[in-house]
Amino acid sequence: MNFSVVLLVVVIDYLKEASRETKIVPVRTFMGKGKASHRPLVSMFNASIFLNTCGRVGIPIVYFTFVSVYFGYTITNRKVT
Repeated sequence: MNFSVVLLVVVIDYLKEASRETKIVPVRTFMGKGKASHRPLVSMFNASIFLNTCGRVGIPIVYFTFVSVYFGYTITNRKVT
């Protein structure tokens, strides 16, 4: 479990660094009387935020499921002597 958390943190950090390296280039569009407005090209999907959210929800669910199954199995298969 600890390894998966560390691996997830490393992947999220890598994706954040990779997204910082890409430069945002302004796009010129002409509106009205020749005035230019700048709109940056931004990706709508941010993988690091998505993985962070999934990790915050998914890791506790997996951990709780593992603990529940483990203790349920050990309690039902106890041998009383």
